[in-house]
Amino acid sequence: MMTLSQSAVVHAPRDVVFEHVPNELSVHQAIGAATSIWTICTGSHDGGTELSISIAYDVPTPVLGRLAERVIARRDARNLKVALANVKDVLGAE
Repeated sequence: MMTLSQSAVVHAPRDVVFEHVPNELSVHQAIGAATSIWTICTGSHDGGTELSISIAYDVPTPVLGRLAERVIARRDARNLKVALANVKDVLGAE
């Protein structure tokens, strides 16, 4: 579980699994300071496995403001790059 810290307030989101099909699809919703829906799909592709991750999030703009929304979007993009690098490392891909 990921813990978010913003403005010296720590938020531990609650994770809810909406849909899970083993080895195909997983849809999760994290409910916390910023609500997000993670959709993770896997499937066969050109003799290998294709991994698709989609993240949709809703930042409460009146609470965090537009600046915080941009900062969170940049941080999420950076975290996603690190997560994908870790997945490639585990799978032995280059």
